[in-house]
Amino acid sequence: ILDMTNPFMKRPDGYGGGLPKGGHQAGILIHKDKLNDSTAKWVGAYKHVLWTLILPTGPKNPSRPDIEVFGDKDAVDAVVELIYRHGWRPIVRGGLDVAPSYEGGKVSFGKIFGNLKREVKQGEKLSVGW
Repeated sequence: ILDMTNPFMKRPDGYGGGLPKGGHQAGILIHKDKLNDSTAKWVGAYKHVLWTLILPTGPKNPSRPDIEVFGDKDAVDAVVELIYRHGWRPIVRGGLDVAPSYEGGKVSFGKIFGNLKREVKQGEKLSVGW
């Protein structure tokens, strides 16, 4: 199952409850628990790309081609191929245990500076859709 959502962000207008206190801190983990199907394979990707920008011609901004991917290995392998076929470049972050670190959620200085550090040191260019 490809999870592209960030449904638990609380908006300034009060819509959305945010992530449950004391519960999973990633939507994909909440979805996995709700489905409760041990045979399902889960992968998170395209979480920072607006779905309307996944074009047949590739990324709208080809100078920022990187897409973060994390999840169960079989699902990650399939989605990595899909990302290549869309014209982007996958960056595999790990298993589902890394979801809270790479799923959208609240913007923080730690996430921003972490992304900038990886861009400068490792050349990553995360696609932000524009």
